[in-house]
Amino acid sequence: MDNGLGWDLRFAARVPGEDGGDRVILATDRPISFWETTRQPRSIDYPFTVIELHMKGGEGEGTLSLATRVIPNEAQNIVVLENFGQQRIRLTEVKASRL
Repeated sequence: MDNGLGWDLRFAARVPGEDGGDRVILATDRPISFWETTRQPRSIDYPFTVIELHMKGGEGEGTLSLATRVIPNEAQNIVVLENFGQQRIRLTEVKASRL
């Protein structure tokens, strides 16, 4: 049994940005409580956390969407992110590091 605090990444991508930096997109499962699992409120349909970062020179900023539904739009070859009743959280002073 793993007792760590981390979650597996379900999606990760780095795309070159127009300004010479990088756009980094990460998606993972969000923590879902026992109450939410057993009661099945509407928020259970929003199982992901999505992070989007804009990095340049090892520094950047971004947004975090805590409860998100990922909806594929095959006609336009994109995905749409729908957030459950929340604004995106702004991430500032993001710094790259190597482990």
